Amino acid sequence: MICSSCGHAGTDGAGTCAQCGATLQGRTAPRSLGEGFTSPRSADLGRPDIAWPTFAAWMLVFACANVALMLWMHLSPGWPEAMGHAIGCALLVGAIIGIASYSGARRPRLGGLVLTVVFIAIPLANIATSYSALKRTAASSLLRANLDSRRQAVIAAFDEKAKITNEEAANLHMDDVLKPKNLVDRAAIANSRRVVIQYRQVRDQAERDAGWFYEEYSRAYDSAPGPEGERIRAQLTAKKKAFLEARGDLSRAVDRVLRIVDAILDLADRNVGRSFVSDNWVWFADSSSAERFRQLIGQLSTARQQELDALAYCQALQQDTLRQSDRQAHGTE
Repeated sequence: MICSSCGHAGTDGAGTCAQCGATLQGRTAPRSLGEGFTSPRSADLGRPDIAWPTFAAWMLVFACANVALMLWMHLSPGWPEAMGHAIGCALLVGAIIGIASYSGARRPRLGGLVLTVVFIAIPLANIATSYSALKRTAASSLLRANLDSRRQAVIAAFDEKAKITNEEAANLHMDDVLKPKNLVDRAAIANSRRVVIQYRQVRDQAERDAGWFYEEYSRAYDSAPGPEGERIRAQLTAKKKAFLEARGDLSRAVDRVLRIVDAILDLADRNVGRSFVSDNWVWFADSSSAERFRQLIGQLSTARQQELDALAYCQALQQDTLRQSDRQAHGTE
């Protein structure tokens, strides 16, 4: 009680003030700061930890979930490894709880349950990430399979075309055109001219087939998406350019050979009746024709070697393109 006269705080229930003796009238002294007040945080800190039976039951549930998760993820080949992983997690949580209890933590068992949930959530997050990556990998593998199928179809078609043109060229027997016996007979010379014309047509068809191959081969990669597809198409464009330049060199080398053959046939046709065959060689009546014939034969030998070199280079470029695209189709580049 508070005295209204002197303001002295007396004992609750007293009738008079102990200081001045005045009669006390019903005012109660204020309570000291914090007296009789409990904060929510203090009440929370005072809550007991999870009971051991409840803790053991939840840990059993989490252990079963952990084993099932490990088996489903196929991270382990069987039950022993999955059980070992679950037991290892349990031992780790137990050790952490023991350390927390020893350190004076208020609710170590609750913390252990939360930690166990975290241990299970991490593999689940990995599963989600791996699933997305697996979907991307599967899509990429399917795309590679489709590209490889188209690529193989183009190669097979080109091989068939090349087989046909090579057979046609072989059936013309170009090696017989310049045999000495065919250079002293007008009918044989006329037949050789027809063979040369047909051979030119076969070579032109081979050039068109080569251009078709690179066009269709590049088109097979039109559906390849993303930066990888752009990179492959850029490489094929560069190789196509180099190949067509090489085919141009080969075409010019073939034309050079055929022009020399035409020149030899013209020379032989002008000298029919004045030339003869001896020792597998054509002999002419005048020395100028004989000298011209020797020059043309020498030029033909050089031109044929250039043709063979250009052909080998074209084949090497084509094989390099096939090998590189094969590595790309199987994901090794």
